[in-house]
Amino acid sequence: MNVHSPITDLCAEGPGLITIEEACAAAAAYAMPISAVDEVPVSEAVGRTLAEEIVARLAMPLFDQSAMDGYAVALGGGMMPAGARLPVEGRVAAGDTAGVLPGRGRGTHLHGRAAPRLG
Repeated sequence: MNVHSPITDLCAEGPGLITIEEACAAAAAYAMPISAVDEVPVSEAVGRTLAEEIVARLAMPLFDQSAMDGYAVALGGGMMPAGARLPVEGRVAAGDTAGVLPGRGRGTHLHGRAAPRLG
């Protein structure tokens, strides 16, 4: 069974950050090949290392989502001049799938993990 103990905070022991070489050496000191494979329930897997890749049967969530806060803008196939300001007419909260589709020349505020309506 390969159970790793947590690595101490290497940055806290010295006056500043460590070099990349020192970080690689510290990581290599804790690296070890997987020598045995145990099958355990997820609830008992804390602190263990995966022996193989896990692939979800379904994508979660089941809709495309924004990666971070931002704005969806409808230009209607045209270009906006540099520095143009567009009114924001709605918002889509995180996890929301019933987003507001902005009208032409308008925008919608998207919170991170929101589902933008494209069309």
